[in-house]
Amino acid sequence: MKKLDIKEKLANLSLGTVRVSDASCLFRLAMTLANTRLANKTYKLIKELNSSDKADEIIRLLKK
Repeated sequence: MKKLDIKEKLANLSLGTVRVSDASCLFRLAMTLANTRLANKTYKLIKELNSSDKADEIIRLLKK
């Protein structure tokens, strides 16, 4: 299952059907997806910074 599929299923999930025992798993899944996204953005930024040799370009990338 792809990340986009998981996001769509979480968005369509009715809170009335979630049991207490499922809540912690769902929360962990949502946090894992958020952390993965943040890590991917950070990796992309580091890769761009490493390939750049201009100070102005580095400052522009940090302001994103």
